[in-house]
Formats: sequence, C-alpha cells, structure tokens
Amino acid sequence: MGVGSETNTFGIKGVQEHCFFFKTIEDANKLRKRISECFERAALPNMSDQERQKLLSFVICGGGPTGIEVAAEIHDLVFEDLKVGCSCSLTAVPAASHTAV
Repeated sequence: MGVGSETNTFGIKGVQEHCFFFKTIEDANKLRKRISECFERAALPNMSDQERQKLLSFVICGGGPTGIEVAAEIHDLVFEDLKVGCSCSLTAVPAASHTAV
C-alpha cells in the first residue's frame, strides 16, 4: 500500500501495479476489504503454508507518520479485532531507502 500526502512511488518497482494507495475513505475501505479477503483465503483448508504466508504478508511503502499509523492499525485489526494471532508479517519500507541520490 502507498500512503502519505502525495502519491509517489519513489521509483520502487511494483508499487504502481500492486499497491493500494491510501488517500481517501474509499481507499481505506478497499484496503480493509482486501485485507479481509486475504484472511478469508488464508483460512481455507487446502491452502499451503507458503501461500498462506504470502497472503498474510503486508508491505507499507512509505515509512512516514501515515505509513506507520496504517501499520499500527493493521496490527490492531489482526491481533485485537480479528484476534487471529497468526504469523502475519508487516513491513514498512521508508521511501528514502529507495530514492536515487
């Protein structure tokens, strides 16, 4: 997911094609729906451990205040609201680490 005040992919490959940008209420609803879908698919009995881990790995591009807040909200959703206590993976990637100098 891409977060922050301006949409910017910082040249990180795959962001434009694969992320959910986070600017509007509609974006937030799409993101919540997608996260729920990932958990529903991961709970299917025929799901391999490798595919389950892939579904439950989330990367936040942009480790500023908005990105970290989104990561915290996803954490709360997983461990407090859904109470699944699974081996979810949340990674925040600071844009500065991918910006060409």
